[in-house]
Amino acid sequence: MRHRVFHLTLLFVLISPMGLHAQTNTLLGDEIKHIGVLGGPFLKLTSFGEQINYQAGAELVGFFNRQLILGINASSSVKKLPGTQYHLTNVNGVFGYQHRSNRLLYFASTLSAGLGAIVDNPLSKKFLDKFLVVEPQASLVINVIKHLKLSASLSYRFIDGLDQPTMSAFEASGFSISGQFHFGIF
Repeated sequence: MRHRVFHLTLLFVLISPMGLHAQTNTLLGDEIKHIGVLGGPFLKLTSFGEQINYQAGAELVGFFNRQLILGINASSSVKKLPGTQYHLTNVNGVFGYQHRSNRLLYFASTLSAGLGAIVDNPLSKKFLDKFLVVEPQASLVINVIKHLKLSASLSYRFIDGLDQPTMSAFEASGFSISGQFHFGIF
């Protein structure tokens, strides 16, 4: 499973806009000319095994020179996981690249990685199980107004280390489609 996560992550990075856009300069150039911050809620339609669930969450990121993305996000399943009385929750660090973010419509790619947990209540601090979550994501973003962006994204959630009798790490891994509002200083 770890080899598959590594290979798919590597593939994602190579086909991301950063890999398609050859640069002779460094990512940030000689200096940081622009710093922006954005955050907002998101809703994901996601698969767990053969069933569909929703994840609600929020993200806060900073970006540098309108390209490099660094931040954090957190989410939790809205409905209980299939065949259980539990919810999946996770907190991730975010690293990514956005291409020409000052245009009306642009692409962004991110890689989120962090800690996931199975809990009996989305607000609970009692973890029934902990595991690794890695989620590469590709997004189409539209600049709506000066301080608002909307995005639609496609991602795949890899889970490793889940040890539950009712759900394997393979069943908990799956594709997601999400929509997000971004508020901030761009």
